[in-house]
Amino acid sequence: FLSCVRLASRWFPNERMAFVTGIVVMMAMLGGSIAQTPFTLLIHWVGNWRTALVIDGSIGIIFWLIILVLVRDHPTGYQENHQQTLKALGYWQSMRLSYGRLKNWLCGLYTCFINLPIFLIGGGGFGSLYLQQIKHLTPLQSSYPPMMIFFGTVFGSPLIGWLSDSLKRRKSLMQIGAIFSILGILALIYLPFSLTGYSVLFFLLGLISSSQILSYPLVAETNPRLLTATAVSVVSFTTLSGGAI
Repeated sequence: FLSCVRLASRWFPNERMAFVTGIVVMMAMLGGSIAQTPFTLLIHWVGNWRTALVIDGSIGIIFWLIILVLVRDHPTGYQENHQQTLKALGYWQSMRLSYGRLKNWLCGLYTCFINLPIFLIGGGGFGSLYLQQIKHLTPLQSSYPPMMIFFGTVFGSPLIGWLSDSLKRRKSLMQIGAIFSILGILALIYLPFSLTGYSVLFFLLGLISSSQILSYPLVAETNPRLLTATAVSVVSFTTLSGGAI
């Protein structure tokens, strides 16, 4: 992901960074969705999980070859005289400049907290258990709404990225996303819904919480260009640490 953000900062202007980051996250969430029910159907279709994994690995090799042939580190004629500067700075000085900046940590904490519902009720599997034990849905019924949170993120990531770039706003959209995310979680806890209602609510949670992607272009734009990947790694580090905790 850090490599993608670094490449994006070379190939796209700052006013397109949020949209490009949204596209990258959209692809990631599509992969997460395909790894669920579609991959299970593939196992049933081919008859065993080993063959399914071979197919999966083969597709991965194809994508690797496409990247090898097509992807370039920078556009033709691109000049970046940062190599010597980075060597002069050294690892620890680069880390100090990136991890010692409060704004990077605040962006990381924002993404961490707004992403926690996705971790818990989406990828963590607690959403299905919660709907069964608290909302009294059947195991089959409770398997559908958590998947919708990923579809919400698939649609929301490029949409919010495009809105942010078009309006030239980061902070206000991040604030709106946080407020409505809290309201969505409160609705999930305290209000009764039908199965369709829960599915819509989970979709909206994924859509709204997609504002988390704005932390990455915000950090990329407000740090020295030669430290883009190191600075963005603060957000990734904080987000994944929060999920682990």
